[in-house]
Amino acid sequence: MNEEQAAEAGQALAQTFGEDLDCIRKIRDEVRATGPGKTRYQHCLGNCRISKECPSGRAAAWFASLWKEFGDLRKCIAKGAQNACDSAFQGDDFKDNRFGRSCPVVLPCEQHCEGLLEQERDLLPGPFGGLGPTPR
Repeated sequence: MNEEQAAEAGQALAQTFGEDLDCIRKIRDEVRATGPGKTRYQHCLGNCRISKECPSGRAAAWFASLWKEFGDLRKCIAKGAQNACDSAFQGDDFKDNRFGRSCPVVLPCEQHCEGLLEQERDLLPGPFGGLGPTPR
């Protein structure tokens, strides 16, 4: 690969990454709009839709999932937000994300994930649950 080809490949990668970010943000906002108390369904639905609708597919969904968990961890450490400490890297999140990414192409995401609508969120905090604010 010569220098010109490498530059073109880099530009194409940057463009796809930008398109993925725009797609992820759009889907994130639409999934959040489904309302509170649907965390498990939202994890599934977001991963399913990102896998099907964004240019990088499942890789984009995997990236978005990790980005969200690391975002919770950042809020936990930097801001001492207990809810973020409890939420970061919860086991159900990863199960629901993986289930969303496994949706068959012919099945609508809402139908694939609907079984999670009534399921309760894992009440056990993730591994960083103890990092929250220290009581005084």
